Amino acid sequence: YAEERRRREEQERLRIARELHDVLAHSLSLIAVRASVALELIDSNPDEVRNALLAIKQASKGGLDEVRSVLHGLREDTAPRAPAPSLDRLDELIADYPGLSVTLNRTGPLTELPAAAGLAAYRIVQEALTNVIRHSQARKAVVHLHNAGWALLVGVSDDGPSTATDANEGSGLIGIRERALSLGGVAETGPDPRGGFTVHVALPLPGGKR
Repeated sequence: YAEERRRREEQERLRIARELHDVLAHSLSLIAVRASVALELIDSNPDEVRNALLAIKQASKGGLDEVRSVLHGLREDTAPRAPAPSLDRLDELIADYPGLSVTLNRTGPLTELPAAAGLAAYRIVQEALTNVIRHSQARKAVVHLHNAGWALLVGVSDDGPSTATDANEGSGLIGIRERALSLGGVAETGPDPRGGFTVHVALPLPGGKR
């Protein structure tokens, strides 16, 4: 019993660590980029500076709400919390990234997926795109979501220079693999020989057969 309890506590610790990393990395990266834009344009384009500051305000509020939601699980209270993000919010997510044009391709039924698969896919896309703006000079990215019946397939690629895996390795990519493994799936990440960096993930779906 004690060993099972320790295993569950470790799984929960890793889950919370992944959630906090993804939320904070996303929000702080957007804030940093928007702040850089504001500093560059502070004298020449006040309207764009205002837009950048509004985006910073929105990113910080959204990040704070999500952090509170994650930490809510550590407390036994009834305080309201923000709902966990899902694939329904992907359009909103991809519009967040300044200077990055993101194309979203969706195929197969995606509206009634298990909540765990939807959350994992959302976070994987979020982390992959955050990595693009943090570690790449890419201007474009493509997100693919496909319900293959046996699994939800997630792909993210960018048009940046082909870089060594070590240059992009970090807690985010480790978290992507951990998310996939926690649902019995697999994740492959690395440079594309044609250029850019790619993330491919398969998240098994209940009752699905390959």
